[in-house]
Amino acid sequence: LWRASAAVRRMLAAGCGREGLVPLPPIKALAAVGDASYALYLVHPFVIRGMREVVLRLGLHSPVLYIALALAGSVVAALLLYRFFEKPATRLARRGLGG
Repeated sequence: LWRASAAVRRMLAAGCGREGLVPLPPIKALAAVGDASYALYLVHPFVIRGMREVVLRLGLHSPVLYIALALAGSVVAALLLYRFFEKPATRLARRGLGG
């Protein structure tokens, strides 16, 4: 299943491209998450662990709720990390390297 969803994401990314050939909001949202994929890779273990603590302390014992919160929290954290750290750091590095 994971490989199939990765294939679908790649096909959507290839079909849309950077020019935004398909300017649908869901496609743009998926593209934003794709841009933040490295940040997602880095931040998701911390968010998942944190969400587990929050859910347990609140006494919520619903695995579905936990998974939904962990997924949403991970994506939001990755988007914030990408927007406020990765993007500016990349810009700064490119300027410093003359690119």
